[in-house]
Amino acid sequence: MNMLYAMENNLNINDICILGLLNTVAKEKNSDIFQYSYKEIIDDLPLVFKSKTHKANLVMLRRILDRKEVQKFVTREINKKGYPRGSIVTFTLNRKNIDKLGIEGIVK
Repeated sequence: MNMLYAMENNLNINDICILGLLNTVAKEKNSDIFQYSYKEIIDDLPLVFKSKTHKANLVMLRRILDRKEVQKFVTREINKKGYPRGSIVTFTLNRKNIDKLGIEGIVK
């Protein structure tokens, strides 16, 4: 992992864990544009999302993804489907920045 690049971009460990997970999912799906739910992210990273309620974890995840520093690496588009389907989130990774960060295999 390129710690200097992470520090230059003001990324903390939670940011890196989420980016690492999304990078792994992108590799598994063979595409830098993919759909993945917030619930899956929260369930896949129990060390990051430790709150007792799903709502608190969801707020934390949204705040992380809203940070401009994180948006240099991943952006998302939310398509609200309504009850009972909820929202479908399409993530788009900035492959150039992700590769510079060097987070291959950090999670999962």
